[in-house]
Amino acid sequence: TKPRACNYALPLCRGEFVVIFDAEDRPEADQLREAVRAFRANDFTREHLDRTAKPLHVVQAGLSYFNADYNVLTRMFANEYAFWFDGMLPGLDELGIPIPLGGTSNHFRIEPLRELDGWDPYNVTEDADLGIRVATHGGKVGVIHSTTWEEACADAGAWIRQRTRWIKGYMVTAAVNSRHPFAWVRRHGLGAAVTLFALILSTPLAFLAYPLILAFTVITYVGVSMQALNMPEWIFQVGLINMLAGNVIMIVATAIAAWRRYGWRIAVFAPLNPISWLMHSFAAWRAAWQMYFEPHRWEKTPHGISEDYESELVTLPR
Repeated sequence: TKPRACNYALPLCRGEFVVIFDAEDRPEADQLREAVRAFRANDFTREHLDRTAKPLHVVQAGLSYFNADYNVLTRMFANEYAFWFDGMLPGLDELGIPIPLGGTSNHFRIEPLRELDGWDPYNVTEDADLGIRVATHGGKVGVIHSTTWEEACADAGAWIRQRTRWIKGYMVTAAVNSRHPFAWVRRHGLGAAVTLFALILSTPLAFLAYPLILAFTVITYVGVSMQALNMPEWIFQVGLINMLAGNVIMIVATAIAAWRRYGWRIAVFAPLNPISWLMHSFAAWRAAWQMYFEPHRWEKTPHGISEDYESELVTLPR
């Protein structure tokens, strides 16, 4: 698995920093300098301005897709990643809340990474797990304003398998860290708790619940409209408004992030978010099944399906 390969290579590394890149990645040319600049700025802050500031142990670059407009699936994928890497993660970083890492373009200080014994070889989403462990051991996870372009999964079957693995890794990470939830929160603080419970744990729970809630909503609507179900009108109206408002807010926020990153030709696919959520739900139920029967199974994602494709919407580093 990837974490075992990384752990094998870690003792062979030399120098002060180490970075993870996937084979198909195309990072911006100055990304290594941006990462070192962030680490040096943190060193200066801790030495001269604020000795209580947390040491920066890892920074995450943003991820985007060079094949964003290859097909409808990659457009949905690009919308999702634009929201996550251009909106969510920088926002969490500004608030000082620990962030889960993505699988690539993670720049580490090598000594703290070794002190953590590297990656969990049994976790199939080793990056999110490591981000949590860095934060809970006193380090800071930050972001840098640099982009790595990679290949979005363009096949629905491979996409489902990839998301199954990611969601299963979130489940494992949540299970490992929340065995004693109150003691964990007392030890690591509110910020780390927000990441663990509001992101790592709630993400698979939300995907598992989404089809159930959607079905309950439809059944309730049909019951009120056609079967004269005895329900106070205000409850029905509040529920309907809440559902519509929540979906609209997420779609608009995603569209804004995608517009800024790729332009309108990707952003117009943001209204397909509910379809993406249903696909995530299917992957989440597969992940729940595997959690019981195959918790450490790593379903590999094929790459190179659109390796030679370059979107006109992006300018790639050479």
